[in-house]
Amino acid sequence: RKLVELNSYKELAQYVDLEKALANGLTKSNEHMYVDYFGFAERLHLNMKDKRLLYPKDIFKSHDELMHQVETIENQEIIEKIKIRYEELKVLSYQDDKYIIYPVPTMSDLINESEVQNICIRSYNERYANGETNLFFMRNIKNITKPLIAIEVRDKKIIQSRGKGNDEPTRLQKAFITKWENEVLKGSVLYA
Repeated sequence: RKLVELNSYKELAQYVDLEKALANGLTKSNEHMYVDYFGFAERLHLNMKDKRLLYPKDIFKSHDELMHQVETIENQEIIEKIKIRYEELKVLSYQDDKYIIYPVPTMSDLINESEVQNICIRSYNERYANGETNLFFMRNIKNITKPLIAIEVRDKKIIQSRGKGNDEPTRLQKAFITKWENEVLKGSVLYA
């Protein structure tokens, strides 16, 4: 087998002896698995000199194990960052006798909102966690556990506000959101 046949041979050569890797199962059809596998290993700060790591017996199983570890760790980081964002943003909470607006408190709340409302807010989790955008929930004050409206804010401006199935808020809901934007957001120290 020729090394040049591998599309990723330069990328892989930084980790392994390609001749040895080819003898241990590296092929043109699974080279992408090796590239991903080594990327996961680096993200996990594993010992990149460990021969067992560099030449796995079953690349598919090893790839999936490392991918799962990365996903678990990164998800935990996002979960913790969202809790921190909630603490930072809760000063922007606002309510009257009918509605309340508050920042998204947890990852599970994002997931629940997406499922119940059939909207894609859960896909904003990483941007929210990293402070690239700000996410809020609007609820009826009499039932704050029931999803009503999800709001995205950037640069002290409402980018979008969506109800069930991406419906627009009602006229009354929009009026409350605009009041919150004018009375709270515009005077705040929001960075995203």
